[in-house]
Amino acid sequence: MKACVLLLLLVLCCNFYTSSAWGRRRRRRRCDASPCQWVWGSCDRACGGGNQSPRITKNKGSCGSCNLPSARRCNTHCCRRNCAWSSWGSWSTCSNTCGPGSQTRSRKHAVTAYCGGSACSGVSLETKSCNLECCPVNCAWGPWSDFGKCSASCGGGHQSRLRNITTEASCSGDSCSGSSKEIRHCNAECCPVDCVWGKWSDFGSCSASCDGGTQTRSRSFKPEATCGGSKCKGPSSESQDCNSQCCPIDCVWDNWEKWSSCSATCGKASRTRKRWKKTVADCGGKACSGGKVEEEACRLSCCPVDCKWSEWSKWSSCDKKCGKGTRTRRRHETQFNECGGNQCKGPRLETDSCFEKCCPVDCEVSKWKPWSDCSKQCGPNGVKTRVRDILIHPSCGGDSCPKLTKERKCNRICYNNGEMTNTGCSCKSGWSGQCCKNALLSNELLNL
Repeated sequence: MKACVLLLLLVLCCNFYTSSAWGRRRRRRRCDASPCQWVWGSCDRACGGGNQSPRITKNKGSCGSCNLPSARRCNTHCCRRNCAWSSWGSWSTCSNTCGPGSQTRSRKHAVTAYCGGSACSGVSLETKSCNLECCPVNCAWGPWSDFGKCSASCGGGHQSRLRNITTEASCSGDSCSGSSKEIRHCNAECCPVDCVWGKWSDFGSCSASCDGGTQTRSRSFKPEATCGGSKCKGPSSESQDCNSQCCPIDCVWDNWEKWSSCSATCGKASRTRKRWKKTVADCGGKACSGGKVEEEACRLSCCPVDCKWSEWSKWSSCDKKCGKGTRTRRRHETQFNECGGNQCKGPRLETDSCFEKCCPVDCEVSKWKPWSDCSKQCGPNGVKTRVRDILIHPSCGGDSCPKLTKERKCNRICYNNGEMTNTGCSCKSGWSGQCCKNALLSNELLNL
């Protein structure tokens, strides 16, 4: 029971309190909490992608809110673009400098059609005619005819040939130059002329002043054979011996031998050296001058200083332009030996053989040997001969050897008035034998 009473009191209290609060709110002023209103604005590009921002159409209430969205992409479809030509270029050079030709000009797409745009109409290359004037035509010759017969068979003649114009000049073309007739020399080869020897020259100087030399003489053609004429027979030069006397040989000393030891080890002393004749004077040559022995004073009681050589010089040129020759090089003492020092060893002058090329060597022959005995005692065919030998064979382009054998007739007789025939002797009556030397006894003597 108590519980029911308490519940009733509680319900009454709650109703009273609620009625009081509502009354108080009714007595206050109401606040506008309505939000703002907006729509999307227009796109800033008609195509190709633009931006679109929200636009407020009604402001919010004093207690309302206005949460606008961020800008958004719009009209993202491609923009239509029509093709457009560039300006025409300049006309090209005419394809021909004369006669009908052509020249062109061109243009390019300045703007290419895109996204359904219109294509360019017309052509990109334009052609027109040019240079309608005629081309010059030059005159042209036809081929030459064959040359006619020569006017002379040798010694120089002439022959000619002709040609005609095949194309006449037109339209200011060049006229034909040159002649329609051409003449040339022919059979210019000379007529045959036989060779004729001139006179022999005097013999030249001897190749050596002594010990035997040779001297030559020569002759030349007057004239030389030309154009198939007969050549001259025989040599153009011949040689003979000369100056067979011996040559003077002067005496020549050999190098000095080494100095002997000093006659004493200190104080006044001397030493000697000797030399020998390398070549003895002969055939009227000069005798050697100076003595065989040389003496000098010794320098003692001082420090020995050895001799020193300089470096060898370069080799000299070969002393002969052909054949075997020699070349030399030299050195000198840069320090002479003193006070018993060692002398420089070896020569001041060094010689070496050299060879540039072989020298022409002419044939040399001995003097003629005595004539041989006659080959026959009588008759038409007797001969005797003499010969000479080759002393030096020719080489390296030297003159060839002359004839080595000579013959001459001998004993070409028949005795006792015998007659000589082509085969032997024909003896007179009363004689017989190969040479008709044998007498025949008469029949009267044989009958006794």
